[in-house]
Amino acid sequence: MESIFTSDTGKGWDHKRFIVASRRNRSWVVMAKYETPVSMQHRVKANQIGSCSIDDWVADCNVIWPMDADRPVFDVYYRVILHGSKLGESLRRELYDETVHELGRMTIWLLSLVSKLRKVDKGIDAVARLTTPLSEMIWNKYPNCCPVCFEHRYIGKKEKWQGEAVKCDCMARPKDAENRGQRTEPETEKANMAALRAYAREHKPTDGSKHGMDALEGMFGTIYSANISVTSIESIGFHLLEEVGEIAEALANLYTYRAENEINPQTVDERKLDLENEIADTFSWIFSLSKKLQDVFALADRTYEKLEELRKPTGGPVSSKVEVKFGEFFTLSKMIWYLAKYGNAEVGMFGCRDCRSTVCKCPIFLMYNENLVLKHFGDRSGDLSK
Repeated sequence: MESIFTSDTGKGWDHKRFIVASRRNRSWVVMAKYETPVSMQHRVKANQIGSCSIDDWVADCNVIWPMDADRPVFDVYYRVILHGSKLGESLRRELYDETVHELGRMTIWLLSLVSKLRKVDKGIDAVARLTTPLSEMIWNKYPNCCPVCFEHRYIGKKEKWQGEAVKCDCMARPKDAENRGQRTEPETEKANMAALRAYAREHKPTDGSKHGMDALEGMFGTIYSANISVTSIESIGFHLLEEVGEIAEALANLYTYRAENEINPQTVDERKLDLENEIADTFSWIFSLSKKLQDVFALADRTYEKLEELRKPTGGPVSSKVEVKFGEFFTLSKMIWYLAKYGNAEVGMFGCRDCRSTVCKCPIFLMYNENLVLKHFGDRSGDLSK
């Protein structure tokens, strides 16, 4: 049996201490203690899930799961990998209902990772602290256009864009798109990325609604409409998993250097920018997979309608009526809210899918404390065996 208690923290009326405890032999054993500002309001509401900025989803992850403050960055990232691997399995087995579920869970953990990276300010993980909002990470890499097309068609070419959505034509030159990193000199690649970011700043949206989940999904759906249409759902899913792996490389590079004198502001900033770009790339494939799943749902809608038409002339009973076009209804935000079950219908807010609370009450005990490790596993410093 688990329960949750609140108590004053001594910090004033706007803070509460959440204590998750478990009933053991007539006594309560404290499992975890977390503090969260009660005055922090949830931003993602039931009637705004598509229009809320993706930054609001990031902010809510920090409110809903305060225990993530005690998790190392890599612990949060491991959960992204976990649900990414389950997503890959569901695609291999063609269990697309499970694909939707795992896509929602992986996306929430990735949002939590961004929240963690933007909040961490002490300890070893401070080396990976990011200050750029997620909406800007995405726009800086995808300012209404494909970054590869930007290099090929805009830089030094005749095409001049003004911030409008530009459809990707990389499929016309697949080898150039796939292998450009191997053929581009590092200095040229840096210059191209600087030009892309300058273009993004010049055409940065002034309307906050452009950062909403549905708006971002619509942007990627427009840019990559041809690619999504002809690429298999499995290939899109595997591209997504590639990007998840590249986040690992970018994260590891922030913790590992060849020599101490290599650690300087310029190098650190470049590596943080690389991590931001990999996060943006991952979201581009998340939205692409969501759009492809909508195509699958739309096919199911059309198939159902045809079956209904075939049944009517025979006089057979029509047992049900589809009131919702699933291919139109289930955007990524609704997949997360309804199918991955992160929406709390009782209060109309974003919350934990397991305990159904808007501030997670799930009992959890994190072994990220040296004293706890010594207590439960003892001092193994003298054990040199492997």
